[in-house]
Amino acid sequence: ITSNAVVVYDSVVLYVDDLIIEEGGYLEFRNGGQTVWHNGDWNISGTVLTNHETHRINVSIDGEFGINVLGGNFTIMNGTNITNGESATAEYYFNVLGNFSLENSFVSEMISNGINLRSGSSINELGNISFYDNLGFALSLGEDISLSGDLNVDGSCFNITADDVILDLNGYNITGSDNGAYRGIQAIGKDNITIMDGLIEWFGKSVFDGAGIFLEYVDNSVIENIIISNNAYSLNLFSDSNNNNLYNITTTLNNGPGIYLQGNVNNNNFYNVISISNNDDGISLSNGPNNNSFYNTTINLNSDDGLKLISSSNNTFNNLNSYSNGGLEVNYISGEGNKMIYNNSYGQMSFIDDLDYDIEGTLRIGPGYNIEIGNNSAYLNSSGDISELNKSANVSLELTGGSFSNPVIYRTS
Repeated sequence: ITSNAVVVYDSVVLYVDDLIIEEGGYLEFRNGGQTVWHNGDWNISGTVLTNHETHRINVSIDGEFGINVLGGNFTIMNGTNITNGESATAEYYFNVLGNFSLENSFVSEMISNGINLRSGSSINELGNISFYDNLGFALSLGEDISLSGDLNVDGSCFNITADDVILDLNGYNITGSDNGAYRGIQAIGKDNITIMDGLIEWFGKSVFDGAGIFLEYVDNSVIENIIISNNAYSLNLFSDSNNNNLYNITTTLNNGPGIYLQGNVNNNNFYNVISISNNDDGISLSNGPNNNSFYNTTINLNSDDGLKLISSSNNTFNNLNSYSNGGLEVNYISGEGNKMIYNNSYGQMSFIDDLDYDIEGTLRIGPGYNIEIGNNSAYLNSSGDISELNKSANVSLELTGGSFSNPVIYRTS
């Protein structure tokens, strides 16, 4: 289809070998319910719109041919189904370098890259899609994307394949089928990425393998406003993943730890983490994490320990609440230099001793709980089941009005 040509197929069955749509050309499939058979490559530099059609790509060898959006516009909408041939046992490729929209449709039987959204592509719409029976990830992400609807995936969903990518779930859900060792979002060896604003659920829980988010060798990245629920593992930060910032993360009902740091994972900051009702530890640092900081963390009702430390050193826990977990509230196994701090607008209490001891009882901060700094008072209630915290601490008071000199903190009986 040459430049400036317009071709419209209205409710017809079509058999197409190699197809080239030049820049400025236009092809539309409308009033669908019919089948378009692909017997060779589609190379799109113009505009293609498919509305409620079935596209069958007759590959006999994996990656034999497929769809290339080279620089034009490809819009898939309204119940369109893209899959392989009726009796085919092989998978096709789907590469996007141009403008792309995919909504309210079904995509299956792709090779391991899935829809390969390459650097330089422009994603206009992506939402309300079902992906199934693909060899690997549903989408390989080399460019920024913002979802326009939920994604349902029989397999793994996003593989981030480039630095500096922003994946904005935009308040929508990524939902797996819970039938294999799959991952909701994966990034390996990519830096300066952002994952934000959505729910990730049902990846591998029933088979005890897979993860909501899996990051390895990832630096200088941001994860924020994410809920991770009902997966095998929740959020894994592994192997030389450093200098990342995570904000407002909630993990719940996962089989593994709510937050899991393993290996040489250093200098990461976690703000406002809630880990609740997971079937393992609330937060686990194992075999090498150092110099990580947690701010305003709540760990509650997890089946095993609240916080577990194994061969982890110089980590800091600011305003840690760990209570009603199945094991210890803090289970220190090995490491050194780990610290616990409590602070608010009135001042700060910084425990001098390493956090190198187990805490068996409820650890809660604030008025009416174990640790509090208030107006004219600073206290640690070390009686009962929190006696492990009867340790030395530096206490600094913040002047909020008036003046004082030489303040004294008295120990009460």
